[in-house]
Amino acid sequence: MNVVLRGVIVLWIAAAASIAGAQPTDYDVDPAHSRITFVVTKWGLVDVEGTVGGLEGTIHLDPQQPGEASTSWRANVRTIRTGEARRDDSLHAPEYFDTTRFPTAFFTSHAARAVGTRLVLDGRLTMRGVTRPLTITVTPLGEREVPDEGRLAVFESTFTINRREFGIVGGTVLGPVISDEVRVSVRAVARRR
Repeated sequence: MNVVLRGVIVLWIAAAASIAGAQPTDYDVDPAHSRITFVVTKWGLVDVEGTVGGLEGTIHLDPQQPGEASTSWRANVRTIRTGEARRDDSLHAPEYFDTTRFPTAFFTSHAARAVGTRLVLDGRLTMRGVTRPLTITVTPLGEREVPDEGRLAVFESTFTINRREFGIVGGTVLGPVISDEVRVSVRAVARRR
């Protein structure tokens, strides 16, 4: 094992140990304190930010074997909000998320590797009935005991997707004026089991 790889593994183990201790640990994502935000660019000039709530899921960490880490989460797309009622109504319609038929987005990882103090997870994202591969980088932000809440840890990930790859094409309100690229940020507050 080369020195760089050994150093990366040592850094990951140290960072993960600060969150999960030395033992494998399972967490449940707390939807009341977790969130997904997204940003698209409108007219090539203005950023429009939105949120999706109802984030639930599980996280598994093993500081001794970072390659065994995994996560599975889902979000309630019916909660999508951008702060403008007409735009929000359009996003729920069939030309965008079609939330009546596809109320939930899913991500499930199938492989993991440590990169510095972060985890890179390969998985599959499903939105609007379309499943595509997605690689995310997860940063552990810390863990502490919270009175009456248990032991909570915070994880963050940012990534970019192309909305058209999921059949989110738009049209009547924003279609050609919004970017295909969507920047997504997931902040998961998770309770240790």
